[in-house]
Amino acid sequence: MEKKEVEKIYEIKREIKLWKNELSKLKAKSIAKGQQITGTGFQVTNATSDPTAKAAIEITFVEQKIAEMIAERENQEAEIMKFIESIEDSQVRLIIYYRCVCCQSWRNVAINMKGLTEDAARQMYHRFFKNQNGE
Repeated sequence: MEKKEVEKIYEIKREIKLWKNELSKLKAKSIAKGQQITGTGFQVTNATSDPTAKAAIEITFVEQKIAEMIAERENQEAEIMKFIESIEDSQVRLIIYYRCVCCQSWRNVAINMKGLTEDAARQMYHRFFKNQNGE
């Protein structure tokens, strides 16, 4: 597995967060409002407008998008876990797990590794993929 494939999960998780934020905005906006009475009487128009239905459609679309992204993330995590299990060096396995599955910063990876600096963890990670790909 190449580094790009392993790191793809970052983008997926970031995109899920973006869609969840969008969903929150839509739900906050979609609170049904009462009918406006203007006192002008009935108006005949060909246009129909149902803001509540429009909001419901948008919310459903975003919820489906989030579900698709979560499924993609779960598939990606499963692939990464298979890959991690195949790595012989336990330190490298843990570094890749913390960094790619848990999406931790290099600082947090080093904290979890107890005894490695951020730079050491980052170098081991990059060195592993460099050797893996024969660069």
